[in-house]
Amino acid sequence: PDAIPEEIFYDGAEPLLEFRDAVAEAVRFSLIQRTPAMRTISIHRLVQEVVKDEMDSHSCLEMIDRAADAINKRFPEEVEFTNWPIFDRLQPHARTLAARILDNSVASERTAYLLHQTAWYLAVRGQCGDAEPLIRQALQVREDALGVNHPDTAKSLNNLADLYSREGHDNDAEPLYRR
Repeated sequence: PDAIPEEIFYDGAEPLLEFRDAVAEAVRFSLIQRTPAMRTISIHRLVQEVVKDEMDSHSCLEMIDRAADAINKRFPEEVEFTNWPIFDRLQPHARTLAARILDNSVASERTAYLLHQTAWYLAVRGQCGDAEPLIRQALQVREDALGVNHPDTAKSLNNLADLYSREGHDNDAEPLYRR
C-alpha cells in the first residue's frame, strides 16, 4: 500500500486531468496520501482491505491482471544496470502482485511477463532463491498460454537455465538450455 509510483496509473508523460481530480478527491477524504516530491501514492491499509473484501473472485482476478499490465508498461525491456532505479521503484509492488498471482493461479501473458521480469531482475541482483519460483511459474504460464515453441517460452527457459547456472546447478541447467 505504500509508495505506489503514480506513473503506473496513467499512460504518457503526464497524468490526465481525471486522474489528478480523482487523486485530489481521495486525498481530501484521507483515503490515500500523496507524496508529490516522489510522485507516489500510499493507500490506507484499512481502505485497501475494504476494497479487497468487497471484490468477488472474478473481479479480484481481473484486477490482478490489470495491475500486472500497468506495472508491465513501466518495466524496462532489458534488465540492465542503468534500469535498476526503475526496477527498484516498481519492485515492491511487482513482488506483492507476484505473490497474489501465485496464490490465485492467474495465468495470462501479462502475469507471465510480470513474473518473468521480476524474477530476472531478482536473479541479476543475486536474489536467486526469490527469483526461482517466479521464473518457474512464468515458464509454466507461458507454456500453457503460448505453447512450448513460442519465443517468450524459450526466453523463460533460457533465463531459468541461466539462474541454475548462476547457482552452480549445471546439471539442472543443461536440459533447459537444450530445450
